[in-house]
Amino acid sequence: MKGETVSEQNDSKAIAKAGGGVPLGAHLEGMMRFAETISQAEGVVPKAYLGKPGSILACIQTGHELGFAPMQSLRLVHVVEGKPQLDYSAMIALLKAAGYRVRWEERTSEAVRLRLIDPRGDEHVETYTMDDARTACLADKAVWKKHPRNMLSARCVSNAARAFAADVIAGIYVEDEIEEIQATTRPVERPAPAQSTALAGATSELRRIYKTVEGGGEHAFESAEAELETWARDHAKDGALPEELREPFGQTVARILGPEVVAESLLTHWLSQTAKADEVLEGELVEEPEPPAMDVVEGGAA
Repeated sequence: MKGETVSEQNDSKAIAKAGGGVPLGAHLEGMMRFAETISQAEGVVPKAYLGKPGSILACIQTGHELGFAPMQSLRLVHVVEGKPQLDYSAMIALLKAAGYRVRWEERTSEAVRLRLIDPRGDEHVETYTMDDARTACLADKAVWKKHPRNMLSARCVSNAARAFAADVIAGIYVEDEIEEIQATTRPVERPAPAQSTALAGATSELRRIYKTVEGGGEHAFESAEAELETWARDHAKDGALPEELREPFGQTVARILGPEVVAESLLTHWLSQTAKADEVLEGELVEEPEPPAMDVVEGGAA
């Protein structure tokens, strides 16, 4: 064609062949140049694809595998997290291209019924109602309120094709189905439990104790060990540390005294010493014997 370079002519041929059943991989270089060019075509490609040639290429490849030409793919195919999403009219086009007949028996804003007839003449009837949409928590979405008949039609087509023509639309979804799948498979994020005031204060004290050894000498370590011992005794209950304090205590012991020191053994030793001291304090005091009485003789000592 006059005015076109050889490269541009080859790109056009590659695009035309792609829609005719030649794998895009055979013309990848030409398709990449095409994707680069139209990624800047504002008003021609969907906004989601502007400046994204890689996404454009993925969309075109996905559409090609479904039988759509490149520009058709950009209009009809939306790839969401690797899953192709189609307008329901495109899904009907795929069914008809595969030899299926689609017959609408009812289409209102409250219910849609579809009869799908396969190439051998077998039939399947699918119904999708607004009650079904409410059960699936779809009816309150803005798009369902604005376009109830279209949304019901999309779900009816998708359900019928998935049940009766899976070989045609396997892995393909209609509008908002992917969002629904993501909502049901997304892990529930639970907030981390808030630290209790006691735990926050105790761990803050441990950090302060550790900081006393930073840049200090031997005496700093001795002082930190003494403070750590006092801390353990102050926070122990019934001869043991509360569960929430054991991990920060063990980490601090390892950082101050070395990883070879067993925090539990050290804690047991310190608390046993405390228990012995308490026993002495709580025991009965031993009274000292009174000095023997001395006989006193009048007029002088006996």
